[in-house]
Amino acid sequence: MNLVTRLARSTTVILLLLSVGCASAGLSPANFTVRTVSQTASPELFDHAEATLVTLGLSIDRRDPAGGVLTSVPFDAATDLASRRTPAIPGPHDRKRRVAQLHLTDEAGATRVYCKVAIQTQVTQTYRLLAIDQGGSDLPDKTPIEYGGSPGTRQDTVWQTSARDKAAERTILDEIMTRAGG
Repeated sequence: MNLVTRLARSTTVILLLLSVGCASAGLSPANFTVRTVSQTASPELFDHAEATLVTLGLSIDRRDPAGGVLTSVPFDAATDLASRRTPAIPGPHDRKRRVAQLHLTDEAGATRVYCKVAIQTQVTQTYRLLAIDQGGSDLPDKTPIEYGGSPGTRQDTVWQTSARDKAAERTILDEIMTRAGG
């Protein structure tokens, strides 16, 4: 097999893999756990979804009733939603958190509730090392603002989504279904 044929085949494989990745983006069962409620989206259903997150001990970060979107404030990855317990003292290496997202959409006279609980890992140190490796410097010759960062740790922390917590997604959706009577 000559070089041109191998290059053409490998390019085709790469393009196929990229197109599959793009096809699963957005609201789909590949990215979210989904439940269908027999009623159309309404302010009451949105309120049920919000009340569910609050009842499970989560705070709301983003609330968009017109778009049907709710996002929680990041919460400890060790929090058990079923018992609503958080660890008393997190360990020094607990660098994980979770963020819950809910999307309510009308589809054919019913409402689909999409839920994703993303597990995020703190990768700030790795990010800084890569930045230095790519031509940056760790010498204190600039202020944090000149580096594009900030002096606060909250704004300076880098989080990467590493997995989904499907058990937490099912817990949230089951509670919404119970509240909605579906």
